[in-house]
Amino acid sequence: MRQEVYSNRPLDFNTLTHREFEEVVYHYFNEQLKKGFFEGIYDKVVLSSGVGEKGADIMLFLGGKINGVIQCKKYGKNIGQKIILSEIIKLLLHHLSEIKKGTSSSSSLINDIQTFTYYIVASKDFTQDTKLLLADFKNQWKYINIKSLIEKELNSANLQDIELVEVQPEIEDLLNQLNVTSLNAVDLDHIVRSNVDVINRYFSTISLMPESPNESNQDNDKSKERNFKLSSSELQSTAKQISYDIKRIKTHFGENEKLKIVRSEVSEIYKWIEKKLKENETNIAVVAGDAGMGKSVVISQLYDKLEKAKIPVVSLKADRLTFNSSKELEDEFDLEVGFKDFLNRLIDTEEQGVLLIDQIDALSQALSSDLKPLKFYDSLIQKFIGHPKIKIIISTRIYDLNYDPIISNYKGKRSFIIKQLNKETLLNILKQSGVENISQFTDAFINLLAVPLHLDVFLKVYTSDLHTDEIKSLQDLYSVLWSHKIIDNKGLNKLKVDYNKVSKLVFELASKMYEVQQINVDQRLFEDSYSNEINYLRTEGIINTTNKIEFFHQSFFDYSFARNFTNENKNLTNDILRRHQGLFIRSKIKQILNYRRSVDEEQYFKDIQELIINDEIRFHIKLLVLQLIAFQQQPLALEKEKVKNVILPNQKLRNTFLSLYLGEGWLYFFINNEIFREELETDILERQRQIVDVFRRFIYVDEGKSLLEYYKTLKDSTIKDELVIDYLWRVSEVRNTLAIELIENVLKRKPEYKKEYWYYRVLENTILHFPDWVKNQILTNLDIKKGTDINDETNFFYSRNHASQVYDDFWEKHPDIAYQLVKTIIKEIITKRSFESRGTIISDSAYLLYDRKNINLHKHYDQIDKLQKYLEDKYKTNPEFVKNEVCEYLGSNYITEIIIAFSIIFKYPKNFKEQSYLFFSNLEKFNEVYSLNQYLNFMILEIFGKTYSMLDGKQKKNINEEVISKFYKPHELRVFKNEDGTIKKNKFYGVGKFELLTSVVKTNKTVDKKLLKEYQELKRKFGEIENKEPEGIVVHVNRDPLNARYDKFTLENWRKSFKKYNSNNKNFDRWSQPSEYEHGRRFADIVSQNPSHFLDFIDEIIEDSEISNTYIVKALEGLVEGKVSNEVLIKLFCKTIESRIFEKENTLYLIWITRYFSEHKRIDDSILRFLEHNILTGDEGRDDLKDSLAAGINSVRGAAASALIDCSFSEEYFDFICNSLKTLVDNSKPSTRAAAIYKMQSLLQHGKDRVMELFLELSNDFHPDILKVSINPLQYLINHNFERLISFFENAIKVEESSTEIGKLITIAYCRSYEGAESLIEEFLVYNKPNTVVRTAFEFIEHEIKIEEALTLVQRFFDNEDKEVGEIYNQAFFHIKPHLFSELKDFLYKYVHSNVGKYREHPFYLLLLKSSNNHPEDCIVLASSYKNHYSPDITQRMLKNEPLQVIVNSYNAMREYNKANEILEGAMDVFDDMLQNEDYRDSSAYQIIKDVDSY
Repeated sequence: MRQEVYSNRPLDFNTLTHREFEEVVYHYFNEQLKKGFFEGIYDKVVLSSGVGEKGADIMLFLGGKINGVIQCKKYGKNIGQKIILSEIIKLLLHHLSEIKKGTSSSSSLINDIQTFTYYIVASKDFTQDTKLLLADFKNQWKYINIKSLIEKELNSANLQDIELVEVQPEIEDLLNQLNVTSLNAVDLDHIVRSNVDVINRYFSTISLMPESPNESNQDNDKSKERNFKLSSSELQSTAKQISYDIKRIKTHFGENEKLKIVRSEVSEIYKWIEKKLKENETNIAVVAGDAGMGKSVVISQLYDKLEKAKIPVVSLKADRLTFNSSKELEDEFDLEVGFKDFLNRLIDTEEQGVLLIDQIDALSQALSSDLKPLKFYDSLIQKFIGHPKIKIIISTRIYDLNYDPIISNYKGKRSFIIKQLNKETLLNILKQSGVENISQFTDAFINLLAVPLHLDVFLKVYTSDLHTDEIKSLQDLYSVLWSHKIIDNKGLNKLKVDYNKVSKLVFELASKMYEVQQINVDQRLFEDSYSNEINYLRTEGIINTTNKIEFFHQSFFDYSFARNFTNENKNLTNDILRRHQGLFIRSKIKQILNYRRSVDEEQYFKDIQELIINDEIRFHIKLLVLQLIAFQQQPLALEKEKVKNVILPNQKLRNTFLSLYLGEGWLYFFINNEIFREELETDILERQRQIVDVFRRFIYVDEGKSLLEYYKTLKDSTIKDELVIDYLWRVSEVRNTLAIELIENVLKRKPEYKKEYWYYRVLENTILHFPDWVKNQILTNLDIKKGTDINDETNFFYSRNHASQVYDDFWEKHPDIAYQLVKTIIKEIITKRSFESRGTIISDSAYLLYDRKNINLHKHYDQIDKLQKYLEDKYKTNPEFVKNEVCEYLGSNYITEIIIAFSIIFKYPKNFKEQSYLFFSNLEKFNEVYSLNQYLNFMILEIFGKTYSMLDGKQKKNINEEVISKFYKPHELRVFKNEDGTIKKNKFYGVGKFELLTSVVKTNKTVDKKLLKEYQELKRKFGEIENKEPEGIVVHVNRDPLNARYDKFTLENWRKSFKKYNSNNKNFDRWSQPSEYEHGRRFADIVSQNPSHFLDFIDEIIEDSEISNTYIVKALEGLVEGKVSNEVLIKLFCKTIESRIFEKENTLYLIWITRYFSEHKRIDDSILRFLEHNILTGDEGRDDLKDSLAAGINSVRGAAASALIDCSFSEEYFDFICNSLKTLVDNSKPSTRAAAIYKMQSLLQHGKDRVMELFLELSNDFHPDILKVSINPLQYLINHNFERLISFFENAIKVEESSTEIGKLITIAYCRSYEGAESLIEEFLVYNKPNTVVRTAFEFIEHEIKIEEALTLVQRFFDNEDKEVGEIYNQAFFHIKPHLFSELKDFLYKYVHSNVGKYREHPFYLLLLKSSNNHPEDCIVLASSYKNHYSPDITQRMLKNEPLQVIVNSYNAMREYNKANEILEGAMDVFDDMLQNEDYRDSSAYQIIKDVDSY
């Protein structure tokens, strides 16, 4: 239900859906953009698609470059710090991931971090801790442990190419620079409220039907409970019976039943089950993973854990328990009630229950043509969605989660991705299994075994004489398994079987499964001929049997089929051409080619030759062949020959082959055969990206040695430069001196490269092994300008902020070199930034405010601080070195260097006695240095007293006579003339000496009597002084000068304070004392906590003329906040307005208080007259050209009109209200009338005709600001008497500024078939664009009202080429429900071929995706027209996976993969076409291919 909007109540953004909230925020920023608030900052705001935005719901652009993103968070509670940081980290990770794939410093998410702003918008508010974080984000984030947040995002996002160790420093660097701005509901309210179109669409209950809103339908179809007889123990027994299949899952590796490893994901899922759901989180979790990862094992182990914890649980193994209806399930297990009732009874009084559904993907349309079982499970899940006591967990393969039209509906729920075993766990299992020589296993072999299925097969066949070095793939493992279990048995199984028959049975099973295209076959087909063999294979774990037979894994079926296919010498190409060349034959082709490569090279080469050159073979199969060849680490000679003579000469095949993962053997092939030399040396730039991408894949082969040596042989060229740069940019630890030689050559020829982003990354990557080279690079690239501006934000250490990592790495890896580097740069800074000086001591602008407190204020503060920390630490290991450095700094005439010296002495005062003594003995320098820097003064005074205590008698005497007695601050010597012309001493004369003496006296037990006497005399003059360390720069927020315990104030305390803190009090100090408003707000807060305690007191102070109006108003506000009774407040309010005269500001506050009375539907006549008086004479405020409504509501006159309308709760006041408002006609500003009209619909209940006439009078000047808000009453009035309004609309449609509101109203009238509306539409389009007409018509379609009439309008503008109109059509599909597909089918077909249809994007394809299950053929045809889109705008979300996803989902929904089906073949045509399109092939299509091949 939409929220009814009142000006005196805040908008509740949590009544919106997540998507609606994003749209409202989009309109907020778009409105601000149009008003010029972001001029020069942004020029375009773009709403993202709704899925996969990588932390960016809305994007902000300037000149086509992304300068900001907006993340919208709809939460009913205040948002905490971790949510904010997690969202920011997600964005930065995706930004870095994109950068990692290229050489640019920008991505589609962030162009330049320097000018980029991240907006976080909350539907409610932020917690107090979060507000402090956001107020000073660049510093405050450092107090939060972000490592765990980064790890979490890396695990949950598709960011496998990023390592934590590598990315954390980069994230921290970006966080240091990121500008973060926050908005909450209060910030949004004011602007959103003024956008009437947004209010009407998202908040007001505007009915698109003329009748009153329909009452919500009640679902009367309630299930009837049957007689229930089962006891608790019987319920549990039945639950175990249903869950029997999950208990049968083999959860150990190999043949050792004790070798059980509890998967780590089990505890993660269990924690989720125990944890209370977050707001807006559904009670479904998905366990997803590729084939062989052990999803069923995880579900089985989870089931055991839940049972042990006595949490009620039922597990349905979907691949074994296939039902078409609930009745079949209930009958199967003799349930006396419906399954939902059964589960509820099972849970009973327990806090939590769990429903597990394993292998729902086995019912997927990708594997089965019978949809009924999958639809049954889907409907079963729907019954429990939102159940307060049940958590649902389903397991599926990733492919089906992404592409099955039904299962993909669970994408976006809480997901647990099952990954391969970590190395430590794997090695532990191998050791426990008695596997020998584990340390000799290669990384590649370890990675192979990390997949649980592979490990299980390996342990089944392992013997000490197994040649593990010959096992490279799963197929190799299956070959060993075949020889151990099918051809012969090398295990302990003593069953006597005919192994020829065993082999024959396996082949027949595979052939039958392939023939019927199912993963299992009926056991009865084989048991008569092979009963012993079936028993043997089941015992060995090769097959699983119930009433059907299936192999232990689908991949073994593929292997068996490939082996049989090869043994029978079948022609692969002919077999493929006889069938539909769909996605699911790929695994068989792959197995056949892999098997033939290992046993019959000659036939393998014939196969790949035929498949590559045959035009009838689909491209996705050619791609499979190319992938197989490219993947080889050591390609065969004939494979190299095919690549050189067949693949590379064909441009299409070349581009595809070179875009694939390439085994390292191909590097030597490219080098030895000079494949790219000519293109490299002649700078064929159109090939640059491809060549760089190819060689990038080999940077770690033999530590880059071959690659770098090859680069060295190349002639200089732009592409060669890019190759060298790419190598040094990507290799995190460069070790080869040849790399340095090559990059130096590049930089020598192109010194401008030192200003590029990648240059500093190169320095980072080379710093460990080539620190001196990096140091020299930094120093030669240093460019510090002369100047003395202390506000100069220049980063003196590096030109780009991300280069800070170079210095961090230097300090960590080579601190001694870092010290010398930073010291050199600091000297350069203070030299170039020095002020002119009349004396010998020189100050500089760069470190003028430095005090070791606010080191994050400037980057050069951070480095000087690190330098000092280095010296402090270095003293512990090399004191002589540090002493020499301190002496050098003390001898300097630069104040900054002297500060460095004293910071070390301050740390070790006893160890630097002599150095301190020498410095203090130099009176001239000491005098000049003193007082130049507050922080230095503090250290000097601390050190002076401590040093004095360590001196011998002679030294003390020297200090007494030559330093203390002659010491003064420069300003002490100033003299002043009296009125009679005589000279008088400065009153501060002697303060410098007093400060030194204080330092001596406080740190020395015995002091020279003369000194002590001088100290006492000066103390009488100046009083006690304390040497305090400077606080640094401190910002005070919400100033409270009193810092008082207001809750302890007595009534008399309050009375006195009101009189004291009064602007009319001549002794009032505005700076040191609180303002009336500040103090009044605190009083209001206290009153709200206990209003009855203050009633008599407030009654008294109303009459006290010494107490200002502000305190009276705040007192009344406190009573409102404390919800005092309406009658009591009315009495005090009336007394207030009768006894006092108020200025406009407090009058406005009083008017706002009157809303309390209308909310309680009780008001006094004197209050009505108060409002009437202010309508007549009140101030109308200043004009606000940007927001007239806000100006009106916040003016006395407009607020009074608005407040008076709130009194329409009683018909008794109707005439009074109308008469009062009539005084505004021709006698008020548009802003005032806008405030009145804005809520005029509230009056309609008492007299529609009178309200209509009043409206027409108030809007008779057709001012745009009036027309904008007129939609509120007119949305009802057009249904009352549209004919009376026609003349009004004829004038209003000519006002361009209000075209949105007026266009909406006449479109509503058109769709309702009101007479005269059609001609108004025609006239409207003469003066205005059709945007509003189209948008409103789509709202009718969205709400399923007057669809036929609305379609006549939206189809009318198909030929419109305006991009903005096209985007309205596109965005409309977000809100159209899939069940309308049939009704909109003709419209959709016309749309995809129209001008406006060229702008279709994600929303359109999302509708097709949701409709693909029921309308697959139409969706394939509609998505197949993807080529007629306009070229994607770089400022928009790129159209990549959307059309393809529709094609694949619809393809999966077709169920029968028949070669004769033209629609299916058309789908594959589109798929092949996209594979040959580089933009699609490099991302979305490859991902789908990868998912299919992992199936």
